[in-house]
Amino acid sequence: MFDTVYAEEAAFEYEATGRILGRLRRFAPEGKITVVPVRSAEDVTARRGQRYGLQRDNPKLVLAVNRGPFIHEGSRNCQNFGADAFYYCSVAVNCIGRCSYCYLSGASRSANLIAYVNVGDCCGELARLIADNRGRSLLVPVSYDNDIYALEGLFGYVAGFADLAADCRQRGFGDFALEVRTKCGTRGFLDNINPGAAENMIFTWSVSPQRNIRLFEPATSPLANRLRAAEYALGKGFRVRLSFDPVLATVPTWREDYRGLIEELRRRGIIQALDGAGVGGFRVPADYLKTMRRHDPAAAPLFDNFVQSGGTLGYSGAREKAITDFVKECLADAGLDERKIYTTVGG
Repeated sequence: MFDTVYAEEAAFEYEATGRILGRLRRFAPEGKITVVPVRSAEDVTARRGQRYGLQRDNPKLVLAVNRGPFIHEGSRNCQNFGADAFYYCSVAVNCIGRCSYCYLSGASRSANLIAYVNVGDCCGELARLIADNRGRSLLVPVSYDNDIYALEGLFGYVAGFADLAADCRQRGFGDFALEVRTKCGTRGFLDNINPGAAENMIFTWSVSPQRNIRLFEPATSPLANRLRAAEYALGKGFRVRLSFDPVLATVPTWREDYRGLIEELRRRGIIQALDGAGVGGFRVPADYLKTMRRHDPAAAPLFDNFVQSGGTLGYSGAREKAITDFVKECLADAGLDERKIYTTVGG
């Protein structure tokens, strides 16, 4: 998985560091990995002259201590699903998915994965946030800058958040949801998630037609695997949402592709069981674009389809409305209550 691990000196004081290194050694050839102590994660991720493409194809792991804050206000470019309060927390930075359109390739010089080992501090912040927002609906995506679901076997972050959710619910804090968003089709570890978290944990699978997955998300799970995982989570009693975000209308058959995907969801009975669905067009901070083009030249033509408005690159307003309206209509025709269909601002 990761053959080289950079670990902050302070990270060795945390139990999670030993646990993660132990798991890596268990799966490494002859149980050997290279562990390099560093003063700071930035000594690895912020240096000049890094070769992003090589790192993306063979990322290294950086174990670090987050000195805070863990929790931030949610972006207006993301769906808040009607919540009164919308925050996100980040326990890992960068992603193994390598999607062509992902903003992360424009946000950092490095494609190496940073994972924080002091997640207990994050859970403490999160528990206080939940308590402070009692009486208001609260949504907190906990996998904002990484697909932590895809790496649960290594880090165990999802199980930790589930335990927190179950504890907060037991204490009477009911109107909150911790969202785990993923493109991963793994499902077995859901058997070990605290069932007391079912009402307050939302698993959101990002879905696209298989053609788009092949073109723009080649390192992620196939659509069929994602749908099986979503069905499994529903069967375990967890709340499930689907995210059609971004809708990439870049191939001539995009309407038929999305209509076929949604019909498959209806046929399998997934649509009827959903907690909700998010629909949004492509958008990314415009100042990331130059870096994204440089990091992934093969994907650069993708961005020629978009225009800049203010500080955001995406579809024109009229084009985005036409795209999102089409997907919303398909979802409604398939049986999803229109009140459960959400769009981003301007979508």
